[in-house]
Amino acid sequence: MLTIPLAISSIRVYNEENLLFIEQKIFFFFSIFSVLCNIPHKGIKSLI
Repeated sequence: MLTIPLAISSIRVYNEENLLFIEQKIFFFFSIFSVLCNIPHKGIKSLI
């Protein structure tokens, strides 16, 4: 009987960690994108 609540709680923890990971990824890509947008086109061409 205890296995079901344990499984549910572990799934819940896993989902929360996954959401945090996804949020960190989105924030990371968004910060890179905003930095690239703030650089003038000459800077982007020199980077490429």
